[in-house]
Amino acid sequence: MIFDYEAEMNRVSSVQAFEMKARGGTSGPYVWGMNAKWKHVRTVLDPTWRCPYCGFLSFGYSDIEQLQKGVRAGRHCCNIVLEAVRAWHRHGTGSLDGVHIFAWELGYADTSEESVGCSILLRWPHEEGGKDIWTPSYDTTINIFKSGPVIDAIDFVSGVPFIERSRPSGDSSSEQAIRSIKRWISNCSNQHHRYCSVKTKSQLPKRVLELTEGSFHLRENLNNEEMYACLSHCWGSTGPSFTLTKDTFELLKAGMSSAELPRTFREAIELCLRLGIRYLWIDALCIIQQDKDDWKEAAATMASIYENAFVTIAATRSSDSEGGCFSRLQGFSQATRLESSGLYACKRRPDDFPRASYSLLSEKGLWPLLCRAWVFQERLLSTRVIHFTDYQVVWECQSMQESETGDVSDKWMKDDWKLNSRSSSSGPVEYPFKFPHKDSNLAWQRAVAQYSHLQLTYVSDRLPAIAAIVQRTMRIRKDDTYIAGMWRSSLLHDSAWHRIEHGENLKRPDNTAPTWSWASVPGAVGFYEVSLLPSTELLNVQYTAIGPAHVGEVCNARVSLRGLTLTAALQHAGITHRGSERDTILYNLKPSLPTGYGHLKPILWRFIPDFGLSLGERPVNLDNSFSILFLWHNSKEHRWFGLVLRQISDTDYERIGIADLSYFDSPIERFPGSSCKRPRLETCADMINNLPVKEFKIV
Repeated sequence: MIFDYEAEMNRVSSVQAFEMKARGGTSGPYVWGMNAKWKHVRTVLDPTWRCPYCGFLSFGYSDIEQLQKGVRAGRHCCNIVLEAVRAWHRHGTGSLDGVHIFAWELGYADTSEESVGCSILLRWPHEEGGKDIWTPSYDTTINIFKSGPVIDAIDFVSGVPFIERSRPSGDSSSEQAIRSIKRWISNCSNQHHRYCSVKTKSQLPKRVLELTEGSFHLRENLNNEEMYACLSHCWGSTGPSFTLTKDTFELLKAGMSSAELPRTFREAIELCLRLGIRYLWIDALCIIQQDKDDWKEAAATMASIYENAFVTIAATRSSDSEGGCFSRLQGFSQATRLESSGLYACKRRPDDFPRASYSLLSEKGLWPLLCRAWVFQERLLSTRVIHFTDYQVVWECQSMQESETGDVSDKWMKDDWKLNSRSSSSGPVEYPFKFPHKDSNLAWQRAVAQYSHLQLTYVSDRLPAIAAIVQRTMRIRKDDTYIAGMWRSSLLHDSAWHRIEHGENLKRPDNTAPTWSWASVPGAVGFYEVSLLPSTELLNVQYTAIGPAHVGEVCNARVSLRGLTLTAALQHAGITHRGSERDTILYNLKPSLPTGYGHLKPILWRFIPDFGLSLGERPVNLDNSFSILFLWHNSKEHRWFGLVLRQISDTDYERIGIADLSYFDSPIERFPGSSCKRPRLETCADMINNLPVKEFKIV
């Protein structure tokens, strides 16, 4: 039996591991992993520092009474933990009665330098059915770290290699925060970054705001090169309180006080002036609202607007235009100095700033701006982005990410980057956000997989909201054609998309996207890692373009594909419960195989629907006969994939989902007593390859 270390680590909680250690246990994968974190650190620490009270250099939980005993016994480690817990309690409202204190939970050794990341986990158990039950949502974690030189440090602190990190200003409008931003800009624009442009001035957009202290003017067609910034922000459910319209056009041109604008706009203007930037582009004030022609013109230049901006200011923390850019830390979120040791303690953030995957952003809600689909291209195309979060400022450019605390630090193009080993079939591969794929096909699939997780107010914006990225991609794929979110040269590979969440409540929208495009479905999609079967062939693509080519909107679109074909019906295979609105119905395929193919128990016939099959004007009847057009396979995983098609006219079919066949490597037995004279089919490959080849027109 092969032991799955990672799965077992996930199964056993840290609390269980601590309790196992507290009871003297030494086995179990989580305990092994926690021991390994301390393995190298222990070699440089005095073994007499092992503490029975707070758990330093050993595992186990403590409580206030135990910590107080340790302090009376002269244990410096207990004093640090107790002081940190009391500092948290002074800012909180909860009681410490009955709390279990797991101290020094995150001890570990870095690869380059011995260091100890220390944290204290506070948990309040309650008894249910004779067992202690833990409620993670009520847990609190306290970080302990070193910040700057510790003067007159006690021997315990000077002997332990604590992690050193910077403290955020606590006020992102403060001079300390602005100095950090200016330092990042200087490092980036003065050729300290390998992949960042040093150009500071660019051609101004058609309209831009010219800023002065306390006021601004809308300028049009200046036709000169200047340094300018862009604002990336959430509009909110009702939109900004002041926008550019035909009625306000002359008012904005004549000049206005910035005090009349929403808070986010005011603070973006303030930041520009403090950074010495004179011009600012804000979509709500530089595009005439409710004017389709002006919007189309602006959309056509959106890529260049963000690419040419010297910096993009991102109101990442705010869900609307009144949320603002700047924030101030409150209470124990701000680092507190521990007088007895010179160390610092603060409440740990629940989540790190997203540096790769977008798959959970819509659920977490900590960075409202990054959940919006329109913002995806703004972030990807911008040369430099200053993210204003609710606890610190984060810098992002073409080369790297940095933050005030140093907890966000990543280089997009580092030479030792190793790709995530997970297949794209199990979810988006977590490359760094601006990782430069050499394969343009893979780069496009990754962009779509990330983008499709994000929120749109209007489903009709599914293609327009990514059009600026298409414009940039067209420079690379000069001889290619963009059609409804797909590229003709890679259409066969790009068609191997599948829905990530296939709940029955998700309806296929009534838009012009053809069913073979990912843009025809709502929500997140992924792409299977596949190779084409030898029989797969793209025969023809027909469509009528609507509007600009980079938007990709079409009508009367059809693709003609040829491949191995099988007919099948559908059947329910169960339900996975994720809450009343997110239940997922599982389906299997029931193939219609010729006599003599034998039992197919080794094959799992999965069906992944593109939408809620019971919804829409033409709900899917499971008992009907559907065609499976096998186009791809993954030889490493012994899997075959095909489009599941429903006939809608004498000549046309529509895609309703994708077939995923997994073969469990065992022979296929013939029916007992079968008189079939056909050769025995040993593998799933034999079965697939013996299917007839057929042509389909898919709309």
